[in-house]
Amino acid sequence: MKKSIFPILGIFVAVVGIGVPILWDMLRYKQALELQIVSSISLLEKDPIMDKLEIRYKDKYKDKQIKDLTKFIFVLINTGRRPIVEEHVQRFPTLVFGEGNEILFAEVLRSDPNDLEARIQIDADTLIVKFPLLNPTDFVEFNSYVSGYPGITPEITSRIQGIKNLNVVNKTVEVPKSDRKKGWVIYPVAIFTTLGILILLAGYNEIRQHLDIHRVVVRENPHILDDLKEKQDFEKFIDNYLGFVPNREKRSLEGLLEAWDNSAEDIADVRNHLKLLIQKRIFEISGPLAIFVLVLVFTLVGVSYILVKFVF
Repeated sequence: MKKSIFPILGIFVAVVGIGVPILWDMLRYKQALELQIVSSISLLEKDPIMDKLEIRYKDKYKDKQIKDLTKFIFVLINTGRRPIVEEHVQRFPTLVFGEGNEILFAEVLRSDPNDLEARIQIDADTLIVKFPLLNPTDFVEFNSYVSGYPGITPEITSRIQGIKNLNVVNKTVEVPKSDRKKGWVIYPVAIFTTLGILILLAGYNEIRQHLDIHRVVVRENPHILDDLKEKQDFEKFIDNYLGFVPNREKRSLEGLLEAWDNSAEDIADVRNHLKLLIQKRIFEISGPLAIFVLVLVFTLVGVSYILVKFVF
């Protein structure tokens, strides 16, 4: 932290190394739609006795015998940061269960908000989810009862302006955390977050020392600089309190101390010059403190981002 490169390095690590990748990762998902397969349950388990039973499904449109019946629960949610309006939809989320399977029944279970006005349209093996508007975090939960081959998984498609692909998450299959897609952004964020931690560790003692002497000069002993009379007083003060001063500035102070013994120099002028430089450096705390806080905040953001990607 004593090097003059610290402010540039700290800002670069915080803003460019951590902030920019995370911001880019957030903005690229400004429009996103996710369909979750929450559960898939076979209601007619295979058993020898099932061959001796006749199970029929009846409603006002059909009356048919069924051998296999699977109940699905889905959640459609706007995971982006912009609303999705009906006018931007060329093809609503469509679930096709395939030939030989038939959707017997489907309905909306709940939605947020309650007046979302989502509706389900079914035709043989195809189910379509329609909605007039999905604001960010809005969702609709719906089910479907499908007669046909056991273990079926629907083919899911959609075509919506601004959304390249509908993200399908099958929660019925346990995906190891190590296999979950994290994206390339996690790597530069992890590297620069580590650098941020190292910078914070390197700079903490110097920031604390700077704050301590600033507090002494401002509150506890405002006349401490006036008590510096002799060369030894300045040398002791610099060694004890100015460890945070960059090497370049410290060499300037040492040069003035060397001039102290030069008879060609006015000792009073040297003393006053030393006091002015020391006082100026002590009161220049806002810049280093702001950079330290900036690095701290962005490092914490980086740590949070990494935890979300790897843990949750």
